[in-house]
Amino acid sequence: MPKRDISGVFLLNKPSGLSSASALARVRGIFRANKGGHAGALDPLASGLLPVLLGESAKFASFFLEGRKKYIA
Repeated sequence: MPKRDISGVFLLNKPSGLSSASALARVRGIFRANKGGHAGALDPLASGLLPVLLGESAKFASFFLEGRKKYIA
């Protein structure tokens, strides 16, 4: 299927054992998005909220990156 120009923010509850890059690739595949990135990587062994930015939304990455990560065991 052809890729599409789609923009938006997708908040992914990333499971442990999956890298942020792999999670991003899956989301981009589901939405068939031309462009995509994540706003701060989570460690592969960590689970948690991963902001995925598709298309023009990548311009807002700094908004997410200015915050602090917090791990709760």
